[in-house]
Amino acid sequence: MNLTLIEALAEIKEENQDEVRNEFIKEYFPFIIKKVSDFTGHYVDVNNSDEFSIALDAFNEAINRYDFGKGKFLSYAKLVIESRLKDFYKRKKNKEFLRDSIDDSISDQKDIEREFILKNEILRLSDELEKYDISFEKLMDTLPKHQITKSNAKEVTRLIVSDETILKLLKEKGNLPRKEIISKMNVTNKQLKRSRNFIIAMAIVLSGDYETINEYLDIK
Repeated sequence: MNLTLIEALAEIKEENQDEVRNEFIKEYFPFIIKKVSDFTGHYVDVNNSDEFSIALDAFNEAINRYDFGKGKFLSYAKLVIESRLKDFYKRKKNKEFLRDSIDDSISDQKDIEREFILKNEILRLSDELEKYDISFEKLMDTLPKHQITKSNAKEVTRLIVSDETILKLLKEKGNLPRKEIISKMNVTNKQLKRSRNFIIAMAIVLSGDYETINEYLDIK
């Protein structure tokens, strides 16, 4: 490629030149592969690697978002690649955690079809909770430790599920509509903040298509 890095970036961003973009990305394949290899600690098979595909998308994202006035492009691209790979491993870890948890909880369950349905519900729930920045590990770490706290959180959940306006606000905002809840219940902002993850997870399950999970969890 005859253009310098900065010249190529400028042409891509100003004129939206797909041909130049593709050539630019191919030229930096060794850079992308090295960053993936450094991150994963092993050889990268470019033809069969989720990590490499994610890194390619991240490199392209870096091109789109790069600001010429804020440091070197390759340093910025490295940060974007690492961030996207971390997100990928976080999601992968959450789903593996879910599968392991389900395997443990239904080890004596002989109904294969029921097991399949439950696992799919768990994976759907994991994806849905990501919208609220809740992983299953985070949920387990923040479960109410006292019975009274848990009981109060369940009462809040019942209110949310029974009130269409509050439930809609929860899903639109991606967070608890505390003002609306407090106006209808004798609960404090501190209590809601402490039990946020538990309340949201229960509300999503109770208001969604998670019939099998409902049977395993004491949330009614």
